[in-house]
Amino acid sequence: MPMPTVEILHTPRLTLRPFVPEDRAAMIALQGDAQVMRYYGNGEALNPAQVDIVLDAHVHCREKSYWAWAVALREDATCFGQITAVCVEWNSEQWIELCWLLLPGRWRRGYATEGVKAVIEHGVTALGWQKMMAGADVRNTPSLNVMTKNGMVFDREEQDSQGRTRRIHTLARQSY
Repeated sequence: MPMPTVEILHTPRLTLRPFVPEDRAAMIALQGDAQVMRYYGNGEALNPAQVDIVLDAHVHCREKSYWAWAVALREDATCFGQITAVCVEWNSEQWIELCWLLLPGRWRRGYATEGVKAVIEHGVTALGWQKMMAGADVRNTPSLNVMTKNGMVFDREEQDSQGRTRRIHTLARQSY
């Protein structure tokens, strides 16, 4: 039996909604952008075939045991970003790892902070999340700021699979 999709979340300015196949062009613009992807994954933009795989996974995210929201403005359903939440084992414990990407034209407006806050609140209140984490390349100051603004605290620096140093921030339910 397939799992239900992600719930639609609203903030004062945003709608976080399930991905649909019609988000393909937006996802190609997002994950095909070298500037967006420089600190994400292997640091390289994805080609359309790779984006198709990601989009299919995002559309069917609950069947794959994670959550993926398309980020759009409340008055315009056009996707301009993504927020994902994945169950991971970290330090021999289960955590929810949060990740986000936005198109450069939407940077520096507080959208990532606002969207991540909504996901955290939904995760804690509706999904029972206890421990959340996020990591960002040490050079990715905007993402590090999103973590801090959402109450996450610096835990440690780690090397990612590409050998880059990333800062890990955490948030446990008792501190939320």
